[in-house]
Amino acid sequence: MPRSIAHAAIALATTCLIAACGGGGDSGVETPTVQTVSVDFTAALGTSALASPCAAPLSALGTGAVNARLQDLRFYVSNLHLTNAAGVDVKVKLSTNVNHLTRNGDTVALIDLRDTTAKGDCLAGNGHVTITGSVPSGTYTAMGFTLGVPESLNHVDPADAANAPLDNTDMGWDWTGGKKHLQLEVNPENATTAGSYTGGIAQTGAAAATTFFVHLGNTGCTEPTPGAYQCSNINTRNIHFHGFDPRTQRVAVDLRALLVSSDLRQNRGEAVGCMASPTDPECQDMWSVFGATFSATGANVIDPTNEFLHGETVFKAIAR
Repeated sequence: MPRSIAHAAIALATTCLIAACGGGGDSGVETPTVQTVSVDFTAALGTSALASPCAAPLSALGTGAVNARLQDLRFYVSNLHLTNAAGVDVKVKLSTNVNHLTRNGDTVALIDLRDTTAKGDCLAGNGHVTITGSVPSGTYTAMGFTLGVPESLNHVDPADAANAPLDNTDMGWDWTGGKKHLQLEVNPENATTAGSYTGGIAQTGAAAATTFFVHLGNTGCTEPTPGAYQCSNINTRNIHFHGFDPRTQRVAVDLRALLVSSDLRQNRGEAVGCMASPTDPECQDMWSVFGATFSATGANVIDPTNEFLHGETVFKAIAR
């Protein structure tokens, strides 16, 4: 797939603060105006957005093009930024809500693409599908973010509500490893029982499983001294859109593209699905989808040319 080189200018509505307009004091010094930013996310199959991804089975997933029910789809987005015409990245100042956190120079938002009421195999989601904030007024031509939680925040106490949204225990990897950067769970249709979404994953030497897990988090993590964590595998990913206008576009998470290399009806070893282990056959199948390969030592080898990192496969721009 050729890389898009379109540079759609982002011209957002400018919000003039009272103080910025000279109405907030007698100093005569005007502060810079800012403009609002609103970036929407949606689950999708190809370029078709799913208004209710939990309501009905998803079609044509994985190498077997099977039907599957969505069970979970959440992920963290950190350090969202816009790129101006000079090629300078400008970080979005996040608005204040329980799904946004700004600390230590980093920003994090939790995106939850489940339906807001329990449907099918999904529990109810929290409805947070939009990141809002502001940037200095200007013209911006591109957008980017990091999929996952930066190490500066990855190991904060999940029991402390002041760390929201990193206090979400469902998104915990473990205390040492930190958070799940991405959590996708699907239940494939049983090959022998049409319409059944239980027991559809065969396993050698074990009972059939129901849920294919894709949990992306850091691995090889240790705590050599109390509170000081080190992870040999940082499984965040930097994603950049070469042209993006949030007034007319949103970010789609294409589940077909994410699972394109996965056989959802077979687990050949270790955890069912892929939990970022370099020795797991299912991870070996799908790691290139995330723009990397595993080396012999299990460390990531990132391919900077991979289309995943350029917003052209799993995360892609589609019309609102």
